[in-house]
Amino acid sequence: MANYSFGIDYDFNAKNYLTSSIRLGGRGSTNYQDQLTTNTLINNILTNQIIQNVVSDNNAKTIDVNVNYTHLYKKKDRELSFLAMYSINDGINNFESLTLDSLDFSPKAGLKMIMTVITKSLPCRLIIKLLYQINN
Repeated sequence: MANYSFGIDYDFNAKNYLTSSIRLGGRGSTNYQDQLTTNTLINNILTNQIIQNVVSDNNAKTIDVNVNYTHLYKKKDRELSFLAMYSINDGINNFESLTLDSLDFSPKAGLKMIMTVITKSLPCRLIIKLLYQINN
């Protein structure tokens, strides 16, 4: 997926200005791990071998919004700033593991276990700051 950003700056006058931005982003990745092998040895003799094929998807999307207002006072080196930041992430991730028993060569051999995990979350964050700065 892609990331998109848009920002704007506006000066009300020489002492008051506003900046704002929004970012939309997303991940669209799929990772494959095939033939992950686990060997079990007892007295140096292979007693079990498991092969896994793993697929993991990360399709999370994010939105970030930032707003900053600054007022400069007539008195030198004094300013008031208001900052607000909001972020949300839909957090959709999928994980699937296919486990095969590779030492069982009978006609019944093959798929031993399927594990699928789908994780969904909606974490969001809001941060608000009010700053008064004095530089002497």
